[in-house]
Amino acid sequence: MALADKIKKVFKTSCELSAMFIRNCKKLLLLDVFLGISREVRQLIITVLPSVAIWLCAGCEYTVVSAVIAAMVAAIAVLGILIENGQCNLSDNSLHATNTLYYFLNGKNARLDLKDAEDGAITDKYYKAFDNIYNFSDVHYDIFCVLIGKLISFVIMSAFIISVDIRLYPIVLAENVIVLIIKAKKDRIDHSFEEKISKNTKRVKYLSELLYDFEAGRDLRVYNGNDMVSNRYMKEILHARSIEIKKQRKDFFIDLIISVLGLGQLFLIYLLAINKYAVGGILLANFILYVSASNQIASSISEIVRTVSELHTASVYYEDFNEYMELKETIREKGNDIPFAGSSVPFIEFKNVSFKYPNQESYSLENFSCSIEYGDHISIVGDNGAGKSTFVKLLLRLYEPTAGTICYKGKDIREYDFDSYQAVFAPVFQDYVLNAFSIRENLIFDYDERNDRIKPALEKTGMYDKIVNIGLDRPYSRKFFEDGIELSGGEQQRLVISRAYCKNSEVLILDEPTAAIDPLSERRLFEDIFSNIGEVTSIMISHRMSCSKFSNRIFVMDHGRLVEQGSHGELMGKNGLYASMYNRQAQYYS
Repeated sequence: MALADKIKKVFKTSCELSAMFIRNCKKLLLLDVFLGISREVRQLIITVLPSVAIWLCAGCEYTVVSAVIAAMVAAIAVLGILIENGQCNLSDNSLHATNTLYYFLNGKNARLDLKDAEDGAITDKYYKAFDNIYNFSDVHYDIFCVLIGKLISFVIMSAFIISVDIRLYPIVLAENVIVLIIKAKKDRIDHSFEEKISKNTKRVKYLSELLYDFEAGRDLRVYNGNDMVSNRYMKEILHARSIEIKKQRKDFFIDLIISVLGLGQLFLIYLLAINKYAVGGILLANFILYVSASNQIASSISEIVRTVSELHTASVYYEDFNEYMELKETIREKGNDIPFAGSSVPFIEFKNVSFKYPNQESYSLENFSCSIEYGDHISIVGDNGAGKSTFVKLLLRLYEPTAGTICYKGKDIREYDFDSYQAVFAPVFQDYVLNAFSIRENLIFDYDERNDRIKPALEKTGMYDKIVNIGLDRPYSRKFFEDGIELSGGEQQRLVISRAYCKNSEVLILDEPTAAIDPLSERRLFEDIFSNIGEVTSIMISHRMSCSKFSNRIFVMDHGRLVEQGSHGELMGKNGLYASMYNRQAQYYS
């Protein structure tokens, strides 16, 4: 790509970035321009002050000289205060705009198709984008504060220099063009190192989370695994440090070359000025102004080059961010219809559905067909790997079928708006999460309109008295709160199911949420749930049989296929796979 095209691309990207930041915080543009102009005006006064003093002393009275100098010093002081205050405001607003980008990035991560969110390569892209936001967060400042301010300074000082000695221009320009080329090379080297560091960061974060995670901590203590995790953590830290040292060494030599060029430029400026003064080409006052103006021009060009270099750096890092933000949200982009309330025949229907996970050869679900009616209580049973959880993921549109169709109220689920369709279901997964928030927030998050549902939801799961005694607004977990509470495994599961009831959806899905408790406790929990479940359609997934008697229909799955269906009595009468599984586990239910 030609140099002109590269510069054009850099400025186009920089303008897009600046517009993005300014849209997030309107004050940024005003603050950037104010700071850029104020700083250069202040620097201009500082630059001409010695020469003005000499000129005035040569032909003006002491009082006039004192008044002018005092006014200029006061202007410098006032501008300094305004600049300091403006910089504080700019930092606050810039931080807000930058945090907004992190918010957008995390929102994008949450909206990605599950197949992409679980892809290691996509995860690497997320960490690269996350880490690189900092590297382009000052683009608006570079353009509207530094670049505009330095261009103004350059024009003003150039007017004086040209009138004295134009030979300075090619010297300063040549030096800074060389610096620009060197810095562009440095940007590419730094970016390659940042890619390596980003991959390392993901591993460091995972290991550090293991070290302070309460759940993982139990296993690490029991199996004496702390040393292994700590050693791996330290190994990754040292690896990151080795990458950083290599980067610093390369940066040092490049910066050394740039410093030598800068010193050579400064030497030539003084050489030309002394030569001009020695032959009587300029007066003493003009000599001082000439040197100051020359340094100011050199500084302006250097800052302009540095800013262009940083804009180039920002454009490189922004490509990583933009690449991630432009990932397709394939599932979300399909469908606009809103599900209607009430019953329909059939309510939910799988039609010859087959599915295999990305990069897998075998099908997790194959030619699967079934129908669920409004108000049904369905149990889906089968051994591990039978395809039960895959059934739930497909029903929830977390994945799309490889073949076949899933219908809700007679319509392909892909025709529904994604978020509206999700409102139909209240799932409770095996690997549920209770967050370090208050009990209330764990139940309804920030949906205040669900407050009235908390009491009946807790009553349905037998947790109302317990939570009333604890306090709805008491924090869960002692990770961050000294007064935080911890619940037993069974109580946690009841609370998570209460959260599902608070959503007040048409379909309750229980995907092995009781796998961590014993069969008898599981049975008692289901007795509490189904004695108060009402008209909600429910789908229960389990490799245990304890829930099957609470259902009016049972689907038996084996290797991704529906091999039996019917009520408990009907399936026991067939003496097939279900009867065999139930009899194997019957001793645990007595």
